[in-house]
Amino acid sequence: MDIRNFYYNLIRGLELAIAIFLGVLCTAVNTSLAQQSLTDPGWDDKFFADYLEAQGNAAASAAGGVNFSIPVLGYAGSDDAAGPPSTLGAKLTSVIPNWPACANGEPTVTTVPNSIEQAVGANAESPIGSWFFRTYDFDCMQIVISGDRHKSNRSDNAADDSPLSGEIKISRPRENDRELLDQEGHVLGDAAPGVELKTFPQIKYVRGNLTYTVEVACETAAANFCGDDTALTKAVEELEPVAGSPQP
Repeated sequence: MDIRNFYYNLIRGLELAIAIFLGVLCTAVNTSLAQQSLTDPGWDDKFFADYLEAQGNAAASAAGGVNFSIPVLGYAGSDDAAGPPSTLGAKLTSVIPNWPACANGEPTVTTVPNSIEQAVGANAESPIGSWFFRTYDFDCMQIVISGDRHKSNRSDNAADDSPLSGEIKISRPRENDRELLDQEGHVLGDAAPGVELKTFPQIKYVRGNLTYTVEVACETAAANFCGDDTALTKAVEELEPVAGSPQP
């Protein structure tokens, strides 16, 4: 064998091996940094105790096989052993004041991400299973719950280094001159008699070490609910863990 070809092939082989090594190293470093940037969700909070006991600490997912490391909050159904199963709407009507009569008793529930591909595409900076959006569409009203373990989300607590688990703060940041909007964001004409016009609420809800966001959008028939802070607070208090598990 030509000695020059031998050294040429050797050098090319070393270059390829180094390139592969550096690629693997960069991937490992990026993965490690991404994991280090996540906030500990606080699974040891007693709020999650009953859920974890029921799950037996087994991995759980909300949809599509995504194993969530973040506690996913939502509304659990109601099954009464002494009688027929009730709808979610019936359960919420019985415990939440001013619950809209127009609300569908069996809302359409959508969880994002619901697949590995969707998880990567929607929020590439956050590792899969570390964030979620869960929407309950009651027809005349929509409730969207979201959470994210990425540390950039912790800016919500900049003024309060130690928010208390269970703390609820209601605000209405999107001012629209106190006019009601439809689902497309268009201003509605005349509101129902006696309806107090308020902008749609955005609610911050602390559980464990995370601050979740709950957003509520109401059509005219549900406007009283969107303007009732007592009812909104109770609706948030009814949220419970529905998916997720502690993970390294």
